[in-house]
Amino acid sequence: MLVTTNNRPYVQNISAAAGMKIGVVKGYRLVSYMERFHPNLQVTLLDSELNGLLAVADGEIDVYVGSLLSITSKLKQHNIANLKINGWVAIQDELRVGVIKSRSAELLPILNKVIDQIPVQVHNDILNRWSNTLVVTETDYTLVRMITLGAVLLLLILGWRFQISRKVTATLTKKTRSYKK
Repeated sequence: MLVTTNNRPYVQNISAAAGMKIGVVKGYRLVSYMERFHPNLQVTLLDSELNGLLAVADGEIDVYVGSLLSITSKLKQHNIANLKINGWVAIQDELRVGVIKSRSAELLPILNKVIDQIPVQVHNDILNRWSNTLVVTETDYTLVRMITLGAVLLLLILGWRFQISRKVTATLTKKTRSYKK
């Protein structure tokens, strides 16, 4: 996920963050992903997710890239209110539990049985606790404002030009009449 300050317009994907300072926790697989698929981006390596979120909040970096679950958890735990999830990265987190191969024959059936016994509601409660995200839908009117301002300026310039043209025409007409006399 891409995290920015609340006032930054929507960043559709990591490519749209070109020209911005992007933070990633060093040692995370996102670092190699960025180096491989987006080598031209300006990446800052950080010590932790919390440092990344605080760096965005303080304006040290423009975008932090991380996992949805951990980002939402950190935002809630540390009450960081001026940030929003503002886009996403194409790679998906597929979390797993691993067991030692020599013990997998005995451990896997036990783990699967325990997981299967967890009620759906508990699964949902756990997911909601970790990913309780408020989705904010807002329209960015920046382009509309710029076009409107441009149109108003154009109309003012054309009106001014029309006024000048009328004055020049009136002056020329007056001088032409005075020469004819």
